[in-house]
Amino acid sequence: KQNDSYLSGGLNPVTVEFAGNGTTDGLFFGYLPHVANLTQRSFSFWIYRAADQAPNNAAFIMGNSDDSAGVIIYTATGSRNYIVLVKSTGNQYQWTTTTNPLTVGGWHHVVMTIDTSTLGTTPLSYVDGAAVVLSVTGPGGTGTAKDETGTSFSIGNWKTPTYNYSWPLNSKLFDPRVYNRILTAAEVTTLY
Repeated sequence: KQNDSYLSGGLNPVTVEFAGNGTTDGLFFGYLPHVANLTQRSFSFWIYRAADQAPNNAAFIMGNSDDSAGVIIYTATGSRNYIVLVKSTGNQYQWTTTTNPLTVGGWHHVVMTIDTSTLGTTPLSYVDGAAVVLSVTGPGGTGTAKDETGTSFSIGNWKTPTYNYSWPLNSKLFDPRVYNRILTAAEVTTLY
């Protein structure tokens, strides 16, 4: 259910409800050069979790990605945690929340900031205006962020050459944004 639209020049306020079960349930924008290869970026969105993810299924929230490069945010399988992942020239960098901040049945405002020039540094994240602790998960990253030229921007499901809408999100999203800088805590409070 789309209540507003994508307009040329960037993402504008959009409210979308994803059923979390359709193979094409998601918004696929293709390559957006103005949100790819940003050294600094902040993702901001409102999310209403309709249900926890199934135990065997992650859920894609938003990001730029293909099979080998990109920066994405998704929820962990079977939990209320969310994860930011950066594909790098070594392994991949991955951080996750530790407190299950995205409760079911309520709106939450999320901001995730990342500086890909300092990938060893834990990103900053906020839920409902308050800082949220992230911890390193996965194999541990090495190297630098991969070139995102040609990657596709998606919301609500992961679409790449080999992942064809395979991580559906069972949630409502409102006002997804990508900034080309790190938002300050004061700006996060204002957005919230």
